[in-house]
Amino acid sequence: MRANENIRYEPEDACPLPAAAGVAIQGVMLILSTAVVIVAVIAGSAGQHDTYLEWAVFAALLVGGLTTALQAGRIGRLGTGHLVMALVSPSYIAVSLLALSRGGRHCWPACSP
Repeated sequence: MRANENIRYEPEDACPLPAAAGVAIQGVMLILSTAVVIVAVIAGSAGQHDTYLEWAVFAALLVGGLTTALQAGRIGRLGTGHLVMALVSPSYIAVSLLALSRGGRHCWPACSP
């Protein structure tokens, strides 16, 4: 009996599509709720309007998705070729609140009074 008898894939093997899709769905479910909650806490604590909250959640998810896609692919020297999920973390809360309070209470792109 070999010691490595239970190993299914070697590091050089391509990941099967169902396994890759399952891991991707699990990662999105973990990251999506965290990103939305943290952005909502930041916008709510800074006293921003709902329009700003919608835009901030959209922008956070867009930037996180693009960064994850860039890391997963390889374009020249950019990207690792591995699944590295970019996410919003609680460490951004303090800095974001300071930036929003110093920058004023503007609604961007538009606010309804």
